[in-house]
Amino acid sequence: MKKTRRWIVLALVLALALSVTGGAGTGAADDTREEVTVKYWYPMHPNHIEEDFDHDPLHEMLAEKTGVHIEYELVPQDNSQERYNLMMASGNLPDIVCMNVKNLKKYPDAWAPLDDYIVGNERYANLDKTIYGDEYLTSYLPSDDGKNRVVPMLATRLIGDILIVRKDLMEAWGLGYDDLVTAEQWHDVLTQAKKEGYIPYMTRYKRAGILYRLLGGYSDCMQEEYYVDLDGKTVKYGVLEPRFKEVVELARQWYAEGLIDPEYPTTDATIWQEKVLAGEVFATHDNMTRCNWADKDFMTVQNVDCRVMAVGPMQSPETGLRNTTIHYPRVRDRSCAIAASSKYIERILDYFDYCFSEEGFYAMNWGILGYSYEMVNGMPVAIDEYAEKSSTREIKPVGTRDEPKDGCDELIYNFNQYDYQESTRVGTKLYEDNDFIRRNWIEAISFTDAENEEMTAREAELDTYRGEMLDKFIMGIEPMENWDAFVDEIRAMGVEKNIAIYQQGLDRALGN
Repeated sequence: MKKTRRWIVLALVLALALSVTGGAGTGAADDTREEVTVKYWYPMHPNHIEEDFDHDPLHEMLAEKTGVHIEYELVPQDNSQERYNLMMASGNLPDIVCMNVKNLKKYPDAWAPLDDYIVGNERYANLDKTIYGDEYLTSYLPSDDGKNRVVPMLATRLIGDILIVRKDLMEAWGLGYDDLVTAEQWHDVLTQAKKEGYIPYMTRYKRAGILYRLLGGYSDCMQEEYYVDLDGKTVKYGVLEPRFKEVVELARQWYAEGLIDPEYPTTDATIWQEKVLAGEVFATHDNMTRCNWADKDFMTVQNVDCRVMAVGPMQSPETGLRNTTIHYPRVRDRSCAIAASSKYIERILDYFDYCFSEEGFYAMNWGILGYSYEMVNGMPVAIDEYAEKSSTREIKPVGTRDEPKDGCDELIYNFNQYDYQESTRVGTKLYEDNDFIRRNWIEAISFTDAENEEMTAREAELDTYRGEMLDKFIMGIEPMENWDAFVDEIRAMGVEKNIAIYQQGLDRALGN
């Protein structure tokens, strides 16, 4: 899925970014509307302090643009769930509540249904286009009654956990991107890495790092448990599918040949990081920006000869596709709902509509031009002095930015132009230009309390048994002749009833 670049267009409106008078289509409030103050319940990130929210330059600018002044009710993030539950039980709600979508959807009657306000209403054209013009959002956000009550915080950067290999070794061996496509090619290159004394493939995500991260493309994005098939409409359970046995057999073969970290069941993040940064690992997987992290460390701390590069998903021998469903969630945790009891629903929507406008995109992601960022060659770049001084509170941080908007990861995605970030830029282009990323529709499924209760009764036993047996199969402890008996036992535990519940949830999300 390619990200639409808006920098050329947005650069033309930069001169308007701090203008009090809103132009047509910017989402700015009518100047004749009186200013209002709304209460905003907000879980405060541990890295922030209450003083960050007092006279915050960004939110003062937003109040100027929209006529909506925010009065925060800050709660510690580490006990926000408990505080949220108590607040909802009391029925005494502020105007806006910030929480993840799952929690917000538990109390549909508490929130204002937004469809009637937004859809087809020019006043909220930015919200209408962003939310209701996105098939995934119109499936994911609505409550069980089909109505949406959530203003989401959206990620632009979908590229998440990707395969990473040692670039310096690939170059030394005369290899490039096209030499790591098929399973056969991967096998040959991992074998070469082993011969030269490297750990061929290492993960800190246990079994999932093998079956889903390394071999996910090979299997057309199958997972060991619930996943949505390529048709985007059918829920399946990996271990019940005949082809998944083939994936496990391949993992078993590579493990036996020493191509996979022999300690993968116990390798944790600390061990993994030490091995990677010591230059002992050829291939791994992680967040796309891990390329920056590794290269920066190699360049500034120790092994300056090491470099890393992102490579695409393995090719499926069945379909010929190279896909991954491993990406950042499109909808992030800091989404909002407006209390049905609020007197200012329309004015709050004015505020959020501005946040989703072109001007608002810059403000919400980069702050204030000349204060927190500047334009360099047509691109926004964080000002180093601001980044340094705001981190120590010498100057005021421009808001937390963790609230409804589009492009919530823009500061990460459009990183400053350092040499060690080149591998991330190249890797991002590789995934975007080849459309490797496929939507993971399993994320759109939500369940009723009754469905959750029924599944929970079976899920713990299923997870434990499935996990133990799959590790035994991969490590060669359990003979593959016992696979069918393993599948029969999974069925006997009632997994097909859970699959049916997942299917009902997907059908609801898709409007079927």
